[in-house]
Amino acid sequence: SLGELTQPSKLQPKGISDHAYSPRSLEYQANEPHCFNEPAIRVRFADGVRGARLVYFKHHIKEDILIITLREETYPLEVELHYQLYGDLPLIARSVLFRNYGEEELTLEKMSSATVNLPEGGPWRLTHFAGRWGKEYQRQETILPQGKVVLENNRGLCAAHQIVPFFA
Repeated sequence: SLGELTQPSKLQPKGISDHAYSPRSLEYQANEPHCFNEPAIRVRFADGVRGARLVYFKHHIKEDILIITLREETYPLEVELHYQLYGDLPLIARSVLFRNYGEEELTLEKMSSATVNLPEGGPWRLTHFAGRWGKEYQRQETILPQGKVVLENNRGLCAAHQIVPFFA
């Protein structure tokens, strides 16, 4: 089962200020104004505007893939989030497709397949695999600190043994 991808937001009590609070889903965060979470996408439109407000547009299921389409509120940008299941295995693959359905150019300055915003609580443990030639897939475990942890591969479209595109 694909299950729920996001939980309903709790309303902020009156009189309490939290700049990181957002009643919007953070499933795929753009660089919205007044939101200080790490964005998954940074976009610059032809008129020089930087920033996007992605909202839910539609979803559908094609075989074992859930496709959620988000649209920018003002500009002609669509973002498709693809979640693929692998039979009975407890795995989900995530990919993103960007679509400019307008006439003018836009620039994607940053694009990530995902960002993960953990709820309060913890401690949280990150498990991933890394290595080197001849010693690939070495299990790495880290207790997550407050802040940002980045797992990335700078080898283009292919996976490399230094960082395997997997985490748990």
